[in-house]
Amino acid sequence: DPPAVVSVFPTAGQIGSIVTVSGSTLLGGGSTIASATLAGAAIQDVLLANSTVVILRAGANGSASDGVIEMIADTGAVISSVAPVLWTYIPPPQITSVAPSSGQFGTLVVIEGEDLLGGGTSIQTVTLAGVEAELVSGNNTHVVVIAGSTRTEGVGHVVVVADSFVTTTIESAFTYVLGVISSIEPSSGQLNTLVTIQGIRLIDGGSTLARASIVDVAASVVSANNTAVVLRAASGSLNSSETGRSGTIVLVSGSGAIVVSNPSSFTYLRDG
Repeated sequence: DPPAVVSVFPTAGQIGSIVTVSGSTLLGGGSTIASATLAGAAIQDVLLANSTVVILRAGANGSASDGVIEMIADTGAVISSVAPVLWTYIPPPQITSVAPSSGQFGTLVVIEGEDLLGGGTSIQTVTLAGVEAELVSGNNTHVVVIAGSTRTEGVGHVVVVADSFVTTTIESAFTYVLGVISSIEPSSGQLNTLVTIQGIRLIDGGSTLARASIVDVAASVVSANNTAVVLRAASGSLNSSETGRSGTIVLVSGSGAIVVSNPSSFTYLRDG
């Protein structure tokens, strides 16, 4: 049977897109694909080639355009798609804004831009200053993530990778700043104990503390600012065999940022 290109996925993209071409007799009687073009632009490389599937990495193209997929086998055979099986180069994606531009573990970050899907259907990964973020939602113009955990402060790039393998980067666009608890007074207590936590960036520069816990028990927020937080302890609910229970204090700001104390920094004593 003569070679036939049946489908291409995705049908649009940019430099770096991974393009799957499906059909029959795609090697034209040979053993591999020697070269290929997408809409007239040379590909970067051939990732896989057999008689029914060829996977290509799209090369650069100076302008948005569409056209056929053309592959040349090592036999010299030319395998070309025909309309409507075409490949479209879309304008290069770009990130236009990152807000906020700084934060810490748990901070909700909104990334805006154009063509962020790169011809694909979903966002695969996002990193903020080299730290992988948790994806909340994503489309061609808006991506929402939660900043991941790191022990290192510093500025770095924001990188969005779509399922088309198109990568969009904006340089030096996010800065990790760490919230640090420097002191907890007292370091032990029971029901209704007032606990004062001091440090820096305790509420991520925001105006509210959304919630807090002491040794995994929800605590009431008495007051909160970026350098001092006062909590009222609830009952530690120790069982009959426990004389005390130690753990961390966790602060969650209105921005979602999370500050955690060192392990065993507070001990619940038996109520009474």
